[in-house]
Amino acid sequence: MRYFIKIFGIFAFIALIGFSFTGCGFLGGSEEDGNSTGSGGGNTNVIPTITIQNNTGYSINGIYIKESTSTNWGSNLYGYSTLSNGASREFKLSKSLSANNEYDFRLQSTSGGHSFRKYKLTVSNNMTITFTSSDLNDGSNLPSITIQNRTGVNFNSIFIKPSASSDWGTSFGSLSNNGNQNITIPIPPSSYTTFDIQARSTNPANTYTRNNVTVSSGLILKYTSEDSDSSLIGNPVIVIQNNTGYSINGIYIKESTSTNWGSNLYGYSTLSNGVSRTFNLSQPLSANNEYDLRLQSTSGGHSFRKYMVTVSDGMVVTFTTNDLNDGSDLPAINIQNRAGVNFNSIFIKPSASSDWGTSFGSLSSNSNSSETIPIPPSSYTIFDIQARSTNPANTYTKNNVSISNGTVITLTSADSDNLLLANPVIVLQNNTGYSIAGVWIKPSSSASWGTALSGSIANGQSRAYTLSQSLSANNVYDIRLRQTTSSGSAFSKSNVTVSEGMILTFTTSDLE
Repeated sequence: MRYFIKIFGIFAFIALIGFSFTGCGFLGGSEEDGNSTGSGGGNTNVIPTITIQNNTGYSINGIYIKESTSTNWGSNLYGYSTLSNGASREFKLSKSLSANNEYDFRLQSTSGGHSFRKYKLTVSNNMTITFTSSDLNDGSNLPSITIQNRTGVNFNSIFIKPSASSDWGTSFGSLSNNGNQNITIPIPPSSYTTFDIQARSTNPANTYTRNNVTVSSGLILKYTSEDSDSSLIGNPVIVIQNNTGYSINGIYIKESTSTNWGSNLYGYSTLSNGVSRTFNLSQPLSANNEYDLRLQSTSGGHSFRKYMVTVSDGMVVTFTTNDLNDGSDLPAINIQNRAGVNFNSIFIKPSASSDWGTSFGSLSSNSNSSETIPIPPSSYTIFDIQARSTNPANTYTKNNVSISNGTVITLTSADSDNLLLANPVIVLQNNTGYSIAGVWIKPSSSASWGTALSGSIANGQSRAYTLSQSLSANNVYDIRLRQTTSSGSAFSKSNVTVSEGMILTFTTSDLE
């Protein structure tokens, strides 16, 4: 009885092993030239059983079967066992023939890493698929493509499927923003060439899909936010493509109406020639869609610029040598402070804009400042200029000023935006041909010139002076200019009715 039980247990174990190969569910296929034996292939509702015959000349320890439309080989169906040369093994597929009858097969040898493959085989029930040395295939004919993520978000997964299939299969992995990933699609061009490719993000939850992409080896597929399958909320994303021939380590983006390039968006990194990068813009397209862009080369100090670019979300902006621009066409203007107070800040903006941007710096009384406006004449020519003081707190504004290179802007107390309570300020412009060292100003009713006022005026220059009385007390003055405080040519104007901030110009016709 004991021996009977042992023998029965051995047969039961053998039967269990046999069931593990014939009863499990997975994908498989058969050879195009038939190689089939048996019957039952006519019933399309049956889940087919196939036999793989190993006549490769090698022992096989890896067997993979997938639907021809799938990009996922799945796991090794043969585990740690070995299928010797000349041996066969039976497998049951996972779908009925009515659901799928085209499969791909791959066998991996135990030693030497040899791969044997058959693609897009139409299977039938009880079919035998024989592998020989003629099926040796290392997969070098499979298309290898590059996915570039320029969407502004991270991809948590990437899926690729033939457009003829509805099954996305399994993910090819994740891809961070501004990253690239090379993917080999395990389907040869002889099977399918048109694919759908979808990337998925979780923050925000979204998908980015390209449908009916004709795939060939070496294809570069660049994803931008324009490929989003859902409406994106937030500021737009653009992609800068560097085709300048230089490595770039400075990238600047500003609204076209702004006079401030801001800081370098690329930090200490380098954007090599032929490479692209994603950037988020500062405002939604509903608020602004025209931008200026500037790239600075790592060596040689080359500058590449584009102005007034009308952007769309996800657009690719390509820079080439045609965009080489050193900024020499930008207008440089001269601002003169003749307001009688110190300016703590100066702002310049196109009149069409409401944003003053950032300050061009401070400017003390009776000083000049040369400023280059980073907006070319082809973009805007009409500007507002505003200076701001803190002692007293005030602003001095000139609106709708027509700007060109070399324009001189003189700000006087007459440009004050608020009523001034202090004594009036006038500006003396010296166009006499001489340098002036002595300046006298007195009410016309006074017989005494008093002492000379401090501050010399070079020829062609001007200077602000604060009068001794309010205009309500006196507004008629005599003014005298002299080469020195004691001698030299003298120039004078008498009985001048002054107003706040007025400019009085002295020429040779005022010579005494």
